[in-house]
Amino acid sequence: MKSLLLLALAAAPVELSYGSGPLQLEKLAKVPDATLVQQIVACTKGYRVTRVERRGSPPTPVWDASSDSLAGLSRPERVALLSVLGRRLVGAEVDVLVPQGDAGLTPVSVTWEPDGVVSFESGPAVKSLVDDTMTAQRIKSTFDVGEFIDVDATWDGVGYSVVHQALSLLTREELALVGGLKFRRVKADGVHAAKYERGDTSNWINVYDAAFVSINELFIGTVAAPRAQALYVLLHELGHALADVRFRQKGLLSKAAADEYQRHQPDVDAAIAAFNDRAKALGPTPNAKGVAELKALDAAVARAKADLDTRFKEADRLVKQMLASDRANAKGRPVELAFATVMEPKKSPTAYGKSSAKEHFAECFSIFKNDPDALRRVSAVAADWFAGGTHVSLAAKAIE
Repeated sequence: MKSLLLLALAAAPVELSYGSGPLQLEKLAKVPDATLVQQIVACTKGYRVTRVERRGSPPTPVWDASSDSLAGLSRPERVALLSVLGRRLVGAEVDVLVPQGDAGLTPVSVTWEPDGVVSFESGPAVKSLVDDTMTAQRIKSTFDVGEFIDVDATWDGVGYSVVHQALSLLTREELALVGGLKFRRVKADGVHAAKYERGDTSNWINVYDAAFVSINELFIGTVAAPRAQALYVLLHELGHALADVRFRQKGLLSKAAADEYQRHQPDVDAAIAAFNDRAKALGPTPNAKGVAELKALDAAVARAKADLDTRFKEADRLVKQMLASDRANAKGRPVELAFATVMEPKKSPTAYGKSSAKEHFAECFSIFKNDPDALRRVSAVAADWFAGGTHVSLAAKAIE
């Protein structure tokens, strides 16, 4: 998963996608006003933009094909427009944070509709979208989470703040389905910004450096309440974890059973050793009392072996059950497949979502949690499905 969130309108025959993003905003913010206007107008004409307008009811036109000027735009708005127009991001909504020196960052949302209309809106400047004083202890005091682990990168206030904000967007019912997850800080795996992993010991979400690349350049949500773009990838992975909850629990049960088997294996060795030691002490011709002792010890060996065999069979049964469940749901877990009937993966609002029912669910879950109006513009039915909590009830349902 890459770094730039592009939110498409429902009417647009395009998709939410990811790319290198409107980087170099610091550089654009230093370009003289006259040059910004000149380049914006050149882009509008070169890329057949029909109108540029400020969003509102009604929208306020600031440019059309008959004009070479831009009226009433703030400097951050000009920077944002050029960052989008200069990359020809047709059909997308791009939410950027324009640096304003000591004033902080100004959130500007720009939408380029396929019919050639470019609309925009901006919000008040913010100092930061993260609380760099956030700690693991503060998160754990509020949420049921596991450890925060440093692998080859180190957790800091920014990373903790993103996790805290992501968890804060979940309902109590959703939180119950992702409880206990660990969070690991890793430099990179070459592909992902974050990744949920389930295994014997790996029930966690890896958070990579790539999640924070655009922390001061891009946002998600509305201009009135912008959120760090890193929340997108965190909520995506939490969506995977939520969908996987019953499968994760099966894995934990099978591991616990295997651990119990291993823990009791020495009991058989101890029972055999006790029998052998006593038999050696009694010699080759024990008396009646000695024979009775050996029979009792032999029975203890048999019981220990039977108990261990029972534990092995239970562990084996649970492992086979878990593997069978995984095979049966290889194309998607129940909640993911159910969502695919509500909104087909091929109609997913992102290119990544089109790749499978699993990614389709996680993408839409993240969009819904971060910016529900954006998902509603794409599919009101999908937004209503999440709003109604259907995903929670299906994910929480026991699997055979």
